[in-house]
Amino acid sequence: MRVAGAAKLVVAVAVFLLTFYVISQVFEIKMDASLGNLFARSALDTATRSTKPPRYKCGISKACPEKHFAFKMASGAANVVGPKICLEDSVLMSGVKNNVGRGINVALANGKTGEVVDTKYFDMWGGDVAPFIEFLKGIQDGTIVLMGTYDDGATKKKNEWRNFGEKMSSMCTPFHVKVSDPADAKMTLILFAKRFFIHFIMIYHLIEILNDEARRLIAELGSTSITNLGFRDNWVFCGGKGIKTKSPFEQHIKNNKDTNKYEGWPEVVEMEGCIPQKQD
Repeated sequence: MRVAGAAKLVVAVAVFLLTFYVISQVFEIKMDASLGNLFARSALDTATRSTKPPRYKCGISKACPEKHFAFKMASGAANVVGPKICLEDSVLMSGVKNNVGRGINVALANGKTGEVVDTKYFDMWGGDVAPFIEFLKGIQDGTIVLMGTYDDGATKKKNEWRNFGEKMSSMCTPFHVKVSDPADAKMTLILFAKRFFIHFIMIYHLIEILNDEARRLIAELGSTSITNLGFRDNWVFCGGKGIKTKSPFEQHIKNNKDTNKYEGWPEVVEMEGCIPQKQD
């Protein structure tokens, strides 16, 4: 009996030791696998973080050097999406901010600090160009000027042409009156021709002088494309008051029915860069 009991005890101990050994081996394998996966994931995360491209101000493609301001801007898309102007990671104008509109959108910033000075838009379709000219004349030296078109930034004053048409219509009234004397008819025709010529010259002169003046003032800010800006063209520009050379920051796409991306409008133009900080 003692021998049988001892044998059972030996067998039980052997089974226990064998079970313990098997469990420990399996657990060790799982631990090794878990630790291996953990280290692998850690290495992968580190590699991912190291290869992920950094984000720069305004989302531009590379960092600006010291004493430069980062900017990025886009023109409007047809007459649906407004332009967007970002400077030093701050969105100055956009549809989300609800401070853009049809025509030419303008943001002014301090050339030394990069802080926004003013944001405005001027309707070049149905509005008056005079306030725009007054605004351009009031820009202070050393100011950064960013401009972008939306819908149409170059059409001349339609209201003037409409008034001109109404005047011409009223001038045609004498021709509805029956004139028996040929001499009177001749004098009426001469009078009409004189009035037509005088009114035409007045309206044409008013529109062209104001438009040319606005273009000249923008050209003085460093623009080269403003002289060619036409109906529904897309245009973005960054210049400055007091600049001595032409600005390198300007993009312009002509409205062309053969190449337009949208129905009646060209594709959006985008631009980014680094503006040198104004030094004393």
